[in-house]
Amino acid sequence: MNKEITSEIGKKWFLADDNTIAAKLIYLKGIDKFDAELNDKYQNELGYVIHLTQYPKGILIKLAKNFSAISFGLGYDKISVTKLLSMTDYSYLIIKTNDNDLIFGMENDNVSDIKDFIMSIKQELKIETSSKVDLDVDEKFRKYLLKYTDVLKIDTSNIASPKWKRFVNFLIDYIIISFVSFLIGFSSPETFSKPISPYIVSIILILLYYLFFEGAFRTTIGKILTNSRVVSIDGTRADGTRIFERTLSRLIPFEPFSFLSKDKSGWHDNLSKTVVIDNDKRKTVANNV
Repeated sequence: MNKEITSEIGKKWFLADDNTIAAKLIYLKGIDKFDAELNDKYQNELGYVIHLTQYPKGILIKLAKNFSAISFGLGYDKISVTKLLSMTDYSYLIIKTNDNDLIFGMENDNVSDIKDFIMSIKQELKIETSSKVDLDVDEKFRKYLLKYTDVLKIDTSNIASPKWKRFVNFLIDYIIISFVSFLIGFSSPETFSKPISPYIVSIILILLYYLFFEGAFRTTIGKILTNSRVVSIDGTRADGTRIFERTLSRLIPFEPFSFLSKDKSGWHDNLSKTVVIDNDKRKTVANNV
């Protein structure tokens, strides 16, 4: 950390507690050196994340990538007011300084963490609830959310993953499940008086595989390779109930053959009101919004 930033925010003892918010904010506006580095691109397009760290006299803001970072020191004496603006699906952190407004966006899932960080240093910051943000900033962040998250609703009819990708997804996932099933059957010790039916083992593995990957990541290994993911029919994040219904529906006899219909989706999509989308198509649509 250079002398200019150190004089602005102070210096911490190297064993001091590290109050940091890491990779939960999207930088939108207000720091010239960040603007120059990003060049009108979103931070994730260039592999950057935002870190905020509390220091004795201010906040250290980093635009970080791998083991390098562009740092900006903001002294508490330069901050006039700090605002949290909560929308229906997303929120903003607005730090008003004597010279400029620093604006960051966040998904609502991260609001409580950001609020805890701000409240932990509230003796240094004047906190208000904001009522608005510039339309150009809001438009920019909405485009980001449409491209890279499942927070906002979007028409999924034109961004559904094509049937050939769905087939590749199924084939890859089926091979993985079959291979694991084979390993279990080949290596399991004779600890049971009667062997477990391979059919039962397959059902258990199907349930575990899809519940884990789609439940935790909204994707599977096959979908990762085809750049696809599962969302609700309105384009928002599929909740746990929908994923559970989707997984159980896969056990319907002859369910894989449901994709032979003219519909782009299968029974496990329709019954759970979910859809598999092509990530690249979603980004293209977002660019045209």
